[in-house]
Amino acid sequence: MQALKALWKYGRFFLVTWVLLGGIILMAIGGDALSDYMVTFGLVALLLDLTLGEDYKEYQYDNAQIFYPMQYFSQLVSVASCLMYAWVLGVPNDFLGIAAAVQSLTGYDMLAAHANDT
Repeated sequence: MQALKALWKYGRFFLVTWVLLGGIILMAIGGDALSDYMVTFGLVALLLDLTLGEDYKEYQYDNAQIFYPMQYFSQLVSVASCLMYAWVLGVPNDFLGIAAAVQSLTGYDMLAAHANDT
């Protein structure tokens, strides 16, 4: 339980980063999963915001240096999310060659997965 408290103490500031990582994967997969994912996350965030109340406690952080790598990682994830969103908007063309790179590395055809997207 103590490990979960420590994880929550630092990790709560980067929940959106983890949601964006899931979104990047779902943008690559295609289909309706991305919209379902975002609606579900939005509803959960709204319900938690309405039910948890206010927290005015001032926390002390013993390992504040851990925030810097997490912030850099968060920025990279945000840029990757923007690039993937631009790629999804550019389908059926392979904007930036992302689908070709994924297909050469994994064999997964992203363009075929997005063939029915409108």
